[in-house]
Amino acid sequence: MEYVAQQYSDHPAKIVQEFSVCNGTARVDLAAVNGVLHGFEIKSDLDSLARLPHQMEQYGAVFDKITLVVGATHLYHAFNIIPDWWGVLVAREDANGSVSLNEIRRAEKNENRNIHSVAQLLWREEAINGLKTEAGIVKGYRSKNREEIYRRIVQELDLETISKMVRNSILFSREGWKVGA
Repeated sequence: MEYVAQQYSDHPAKIVQEFSVCNGTARVDLAAVNGVLHGFEIKSDLDSLARLPHQMEQYGAVFDKITLVVGATHLYHAFNIIPDWWGVLVAREDANGSVSLNEIRRAEKNENRNIHSVAQLLWREEAINGLKTEAGIVKGYRSKNREEIYRRIVQELDLETISKMVRNSILFSREGWKVGA
């Protein structure tokens, strides 16, 4: 968590633990929100990489950037699984029990986000407010379920508008989740 906080110390950032994506079908270990939505998935030497392919699909649908933090044991195998745009940090523990992180590859911008999945990051009321603020539409949507509201957002707004709305205003100011820093 300290590493992530340091990476985003130049600009105000919200760091969230166990950030759920795709209606809760996956949860990244840490997410930094500050104009970029950057996910950090941690796989220690004791973890399995079995879920990583599913997580890659889910995370790739919503995050602007993703960094895999991996123990040295999994480094080679993980490198052969993850996309080239994912960043990689290797965690190593010294004799004193201190963990150091070494950047192997810097995360690049994800060009393949899914507009519907990004819209799903919004809670229901946030989605209704987003429709009103960004598209001027609210009539008839207070009684609709989340999926109908998401579909309307996707019809009315483009990916960049939704992404900016989600990461710059709504997620950054959201309360009621596990915030780390």
